[in-house]
Amino acid sequence: MLLIPSLSWSSTISLNKETTDLGGSSSKEKHNYQLNKNIVRAGEYSQRFELNHGECGAYKDWNDCENDRQRVERNYGWNGVNQTKWLGFSLYVEESISDKDLTTSLVQMKVNGWRDAIWMLRQINVSIILEFNILGAGTNNCYVGSAKSFKGKWNDIIIKTELAYEGGRKEIGESYTELYLNGKKVNECSRRYPIFTKESYENRPRDQEEFFLNYGLYNGFISKWLDKNKTKEVDVGEWKDVDEKTGTIHTSKTNEPFKYDWGVEIPKRVIYFDEIRLGSTREEVDITASKQAVD
Repeated sequence: MLLIPSLSWSSTISLNKETTDLGGSSSKEKHNYQLNKNIVRAGEYSQRFELNHGECGAYKDWNDCENDRQRVERNYGWNGVNQTKWLGFSLYVEESISDKDLTTSLVQMKVNGWRDAIWMLRQINVSIILEFNILGAGTNNCYVGSAKSFKGKWNDIIIKTELAYEGGRKEIGESYTELYLNGKKVNECSRRYPIFTKESYENRPRDQEEFFLNYGLYNGFISKWLDKNKTKEVDVGEWKDVDEKTGTIHTSKTNEPFKYDWGVEIPKRVIYFDEIRLGSTREEVDITASKQAVD
């Protein structure tokens, strides 16, 4: 895999096996993350992610199996508050992915140490959405496309993020975020106000990178799907997941969904990422403008 040597903000970073890691993943078997030569956007390899029922585990200070979650994600961290980051990547969703009821995160940009993401590219039910999580998921989602339209083909995505929590409302035509799908701007995903808060930035770990990007597969609150689709009765009570920093409470059926036999299993999910670039301009991360593949 090609590794661009400089990791400074002004350089374009290729996000591959050399520049990212699985440190935040709870599913780390060989099949959960692989380099793949069969489904490729450009170059020789793509990055394949797979999650199946029951695949979860623990990592530093957290256990997905005991918190109604599972994930296989690669991570990249950097410093760069008050600067603008452009992310470009190609996403391929395998045909076998389930369309309904299960919420899956595909890409997250986060303030390090803060549970809610700045934004998350997610599949929710039959839609792919960009969710501005810190500001409140219920009112800040934008629709990117149908989950069905993402299947069985490469989708080129570019996301701009201005990493500033101060500055107020932008002028008309300017924005803190932009999203492009296959070269076309999705106007609904532009935001004229800051998309994260001073509170989230100031309550981060001071001895670590300021921001993180996670990409792969992340299923949250799995027991909701299992309860809705179960064919066997399960004796569980309501579980409340409390975010200690914000006081936000999420409820689901149980914190340990894989301990029980629901009569159904979480459907297999497989996606591929390729040509992932992080840079300071749109042109630096646009695959159609790139003369050399990431790998």
